[in-house]
Amino acid sequence: MSSDITTISSQRILQICNDIIELKLPQLYAKNNFIDESDVNSAIDKAEKNMEEKSALKNIENIGSVAGVMGAQRNIHQAYDENKNYMNGARGGAFS
Repeated sequence: MSSDITTISSQRILQICNDIIELKLPQLYAKNNFIDESDVNSAIDKAEKNMEEKSALKNIENIGSVAGVMGAQRNIHQAYDENKNYMNGARGGAFS
């Protein structure tokens, strides 16, 4: 047995198959319903590339979300400090 078998998740296989069906299957059928293996491989490569691009975009969105939350947390503390300073200074030390 060969040890170079790659494990692929069932979700990834399903996504690749869906991409092939949606993007390439009508183009893969030639005369007499013959499908060329190189066309199938090309469709799989394109589907995998699309998945990688979508994954990269999702990672960028996640990073943006985290950065937004971090900024919001910093702003909450800053607003709290500003309000506390205002109440302590301008209002006669009510919240000291």
